[in-house]
Amino acid sequence: MIAIRTHVSPSTGIGHLARTCRLAAALEKHQIESLFFIDQENSLFRDYLYPFKHTCLYQGNENFQDEESDAHRFMDSAKEYPIEAVVVDDYRFSWVWEKNAERLGCPLIVLDDRDSVHHQCSMIVDAKWTGASTSERYKDKIPENCLRLLGPEYVLLDESYTHRGKTSNSHASKNAMSIMLSLGGGGDMTIAGKLVEKLLHRAPRDIDFLVQPVIGYFATNKEVILSIAENDRRVKPINHARSLYDYLKTTTLYIGAAGGTLYEIMSMGIPAVTFALTQNQHNSLSHLEDLGHYFHLNEFGEESFDKLVKLAW
Repeated sequence: MIAIRTHVSPSTGIGHLARTCRLAAALEKHQIESLFFIDQENSLFRDYLYPFKHTCLYQGNENFQDEESDAHRFMDSAKEYPIEAVVVDDYRFSWVWEKNAERLGCPLIVLDDRDSVHHQCSMIVDAKWTGASTSERYKDKIPENCLRLLGPEYVLLDESYTHRGKTSNSHASKNAMSIMLSLGGGGDMTIAGKLVEKLLHRAPRDIDFLVQPVIGYFATNKEVILSIAENDRRVKPINHARSLYDYLKTTTLYIGAAGGTLYEIMSMGIPAVTFALTQNQHNSLSHLEDLGHYFHLNEFGEESFDKLVKLAW
């Protein structure tokens, strides 16, 4: 059994949970069971985690205080199970948590993409591409015998993406298109609503199109998008989707946050305009160009909307 310690919140979104669920699905095909250790029970994420088993480290009004105490809670809970390895995907943790969890006596694997935190682990997996310096990431931040799996070759994608290859976008034509707009797992839908309205206002009259705003699990003010959709048939929200694959199959242009979805759209050959909403989504433009992605904004705000919409059309 593999123990997976991860976390979701309005500030971090569901990216950590999404990629560890993909890992658990791959392990399951090798008859390896996974058990998720999360902070607290939440019906929304219980459904997301299904069919994987999970347990909670905090009850009632209890919540995370610091790395060391969390590691002790984790070990007290994990020792009840036949744990053979631990996978950690949580920005709150560093070598402090990991050194305490080491006492379980099994390999510890860290998923991270920041290259700014020291780790005490057996293996680190980081899919981020930083050009020629990719091979140097974490070099002085991990034990000497730690295995580093670095670069996009190790991105955790659903099997449907890895076997599909480049899409032909056969559904796209000069007079029909589908635009997906996503702020990731969270985001203020008021901002998305303003961008949708500008897309509608600037749309050429001879194009048959659909705008699909993604309403994430932690999205706020989602009624803004729902209200626009009620009054305009060209807007069709995607609400709490566990996977975007079926929607991306008919997408001709993606506009959104440069999170994990970026690798999915690139694997399908979908044109995209991305932007950074959090610090870890900031990217060197040359590094993105190495991967074949050419339209990215590291600074994003309403002042960008008019140019962004003009570029989209």
